[in-house]
Amino acid sequence: MVSKKQKKAALQEKLQLLRSVTNSSAKNKTSIILDASKYIQQLKQKISACVQELAEDSSRPTVSVATLEKGLLINVSSTKSFPGMLVSILENQFGSVDALMVTDVVLQAMKKCTRSTDHKEQS
Repeated sequence: MVSKKQKKAALQEKLQLLRSVTNSSAKNKTSIILDASKYIQQLKQKISACVQELAEDSSRPTVSVATLEKGLLINVSSTKSFPGMLVSILENQFGSVDALMVTDVVLQAMKKCTRSTDHKEQS
């Protein structure tokens, strides 16, 4: 059974953690909780502002990934440059991905695409 002393120590530890997370300098429980409440409200406002900014930002990339018989079809369209985005997409799909490997694969695909375009133009 947990003693009263242990419960009090655990509560003090949690209050100290709450003080450090919320950057509170309060000493009593009520003030610490009030500071934490204000901190949570500030976080909610920041989140709302970020959500609104994202909703208004038409330059966000659109990404679709489809599984094909022999690999994947990844479509990425964006009006802005997002360095590292392809690596990030692949990491989300497959876990760890080496950026150099992605560069090599993209260059190979570009060469293949160029060759097939050249063949079509010659025909």
